[in-house]
Amino acid sequence: MSRLSPLLPAALLLLIAATSPVAGRADLVDAGGVDGDAGPGDRERTLPEDRRPTIDLAVDPTEAFIGEPVTWTAVVRRRSEDRVHLPAGADFGAFEIHDRSRATADLGGDWVEETLEVRLIAFETGELVIPRQTLTVVDTEGRLDRLIVAESSVTIGSLIAGEPEPDLRPDTGPGEPVLEEDYTLLWILGGLGAALLVALLTLLARWLLARRRPRRGPPPPPPRPPEEVALEKLEALGRTTMLEEGLHKEFHVLLSEALREYLGARYGFYAMESSTAEILAELERGRLERGSTLYARIAELLTGTDLVKFAKHVPSTNQSRELLDQVVGVVHATTPRPVAVEGDGKRGGPDA
Repeated sequence: MSRLSPLLPAALLLLIAATSPVAGRADLVDAGGVDGDAGPGDRERTLPEDRRPTIDLAVDPTEAFIGEPVTWTAVVRRRSEDRVHLPAGADFGAFEIHDRSRATADLGGDWVEETLEVRLIAFETGELVIPRQTLTVVDTEGRLDRLIVAESSVTIGSLIAGEPEPDLRPDTGPGEPVLEEDYTLLWILGGLGAALLVALLTLLARWLLARRRPRRGPPPPPPRPPEEVALEKLEALGRTTMLEEGLHKEFHVLLSEALREYLGARYGFYAMESSTAEILAELERGRLERGSTLYARIAELLTGTDLVKFAKHVPSTNQSRELLDQVVGVVHATTPRPVAVEGDGKRGGPDA
């Protein structure tokens, strides 16, 4: 018991200081540098001594009528990197929040002054109390300081109090002008820009298609006359040594193809894959008479080449050469002759 007796007075003093109103006001003076009777309230600290914010509170006006705004202003002096938070759901008692604003001013060095304004409106009369509010200041390291703003009172009066027959206040005008955002010009400019973009893309697409489109070259030469092609192939076949080499079948295949290609080109049908009977039938359809000498010669040539191709008949070299000459004769015999144009017998020149 003798060991605890020196500590009892100190413990009692700490308990009295923690519960005394004077201690709360002293803490406020240390926090904001304002008078204890008019100060904003108490706070908790975890920030270092050199970073502690200060706060001043103002309520204007302290007397108002129903519907008139009352401005609750808290001025916090803090470090520039710190942040001040007022809860979004702060309770202002009988007052309704009309709007909020926040402004920051540079004090020089690393300190700024942040002003938080809350415009309040009351729809009750009498002496109304604005409850105390808690503001939180947080630095970049997550340390915080809670500023507890003391409650304040505002007297709200009635506009028609004491009047036997109250009248409405006269209308003083339309009030504050209402500004509406008009995007008509923006829509017009956007439409014109879109139309211009579409036009440019269309021109670009047409230009690219024009570049990719192949240019027209010179027209192809007219087809060669069938007799010219046939005589060229027959002449080249006659210059070969296929017969001397014993290539009788190959010689007669080329001879048959040259004749068939010529007959098809001359008389307008496809003869390369046709049989001899089909070719003769095509020739009979208004082209050659069946009993004519030319018809019989063509039939004999087609049959002779078929014997070599399919019946393994091997004619002599002279017979093959003679067969080639007969095909050349058929080409000449079926080639159209140019039509002579008869003149009128008159010759130009001076009179005799």
